[in-house]
Amino acid sequence: MANGKYAGHYHLAARCIPRIASAVLALLQGTLPAFAHAQDRPSQFPGGPIRMVVGFSAGGGPDVAARLMAPKMTTLLGQQVIVDNRPGAGGSIGEAIVAKAPADGYTLLMCASSLSINPSLYPKLPYDPIRDLAPISLMGVSAQALIVLSAHPAKNVRDLITLAKAQPGVLTFASSGNGSGSHLAGELFKFMTKTNIVHVPYKGGGQGVTAVMSGETVLMFAPLAAAIPHVRSGRLRAMAVTTDQRSASAPEIPTMAEAGVPGYAAFPWYGLFAPTGTPRAVIDVLQKVTAAIVAQSDMRERMLSLGIDPVGSGPAEFAVFIKVEMDKWSEVIRKSGLQLN
Repeated sequence: MANGKYAGHYHLAARCIPRIASAVLALLQGTLPAFAHAQDRPSQFPGGPIRMVVGFSAGGGPDVAARLMAPKMTTLLGQQVIVDNRPGAGGSIGEAIVAKAPADGYTLLMCASSLSINPSLYPKLPYDPIRDLAPISLMGVSAQALIVLSAHPAKNVRDLITLAKAQPGVLTFASSGNGSGSHLAGELFKFMTKTNIVHVPYKGGGQGVTAVMSGETVLMFAPLAAAIPHVRSGRLRAMAVTTDQRSASAPEIPTMAEAGVPGYAAFPWYGLFAPTGTPRAVIDVLQKVTAAIVAQSDMRERMLSLGIDPVGSGPAEFAVFIKVEMDKWSEVIRKSGLQLN
């Protein structure tokens, strides 16, 4: 994996931000309430409330993304969009609910990058995300930051790799739990740098960041939004972000490639899905609405403040993106031997 065969797939999403968002916003700006009655809207859709299922508890990244989207979708579509949290099994409970729902556009999934990870972690999923879920739009992507204490002797990623190789099995990295994005980001780092750092799982990203600040663990691949206040206060050092281009939320932090690990990319993402079989006309309406929302200036500012870079991709681009993500994490999980029941 050190050859960087997955490098650049973040650009697949990010490069379409200005192209899609500006085009759709120009189409809809000034006519948002009327969009529900546009000629290209499928007949009588939406004719009632839409349920947006989130496979995680309130307050987590996917829930925040859904609650940012729902009121604006309600305005654009002229029907209420209701967020329905169904947490459990790394998001797979909510994913299964939507996979088995009627394919009519009235049950949607706001999903996280766990969708591309779960098939390799849980051997008996009751659904196939490729077969049973239809991509609508990649809403946004969020960098993680490789953080250490500001006083740590390693001043950059190259120093950290040198130190880890000199002390195999000594350096520890925190995560928000087994199989989480922060855990797998650390495993990917281990494989690509040929280092032996030890995983220490916690019960959430906040606890992991606290563990680094207290010296309980040496480093963490932490959600950027959780880490950046402590970085800017001077308590933590952010050595790199995990996307393969700099984050608009913290452009001063170099990428892992710039910091010495070319080809590295491991980032949370948030996207909208419907059950497979949902009419294409319905998918198209929902994608246009999503792209229009993430193009709005207030929405972009809010997302960036939370460490989320807005995207608003089309279904085809999103489908390619998901396949690349699934292939990458399948390889990482296979090499780590990790499996959850």
